[in-house]
Amino acid sequence: METDNPTQEPKITEAQFRSIHKWFGDVAKELRKEGKTMHAVLEAIKRNDYIAEMPVSKEAVKSVAKMFMEATIGKNSTLELSKKEDIDILLDTMTKFFGQEMGVTLPPFPSMENLMDYK
Repeated sequence: METDNPTQEPKITEAQFRSIHKWFGDVAKELRKEGKTMHAVLEAIKRNDYIAEMPVSKEAVKSVAKMFMEATIGKNSTLELSKKEDIDILLDTMTKFFGQEMGVTLPPFPSMENLMDYK
């Protein structure tokens, strides 16, 4: 995942890639625990009542994360994220949004210890 070109910012590591995808799943679980739906999430993002109800899933959270990535750092793939700064921006932005707009405290980003069980 890292770049061999020293002039480019280092890319996300394999562990970070696995961590961010585990986090997407953890976010989905927390939102479901709080009774949130994807409609509520997308409504809070777009303020649009046209979107159909659907359960919150890891894939849906990843799609929402891509919206945040594009809006905040101009990237649309987790593979494009820089090792530190981009991940911090994404997590901070999503954590702030879900806390302020939906009243949900997101789970912490996975550590190396709790990442071992995730594939």
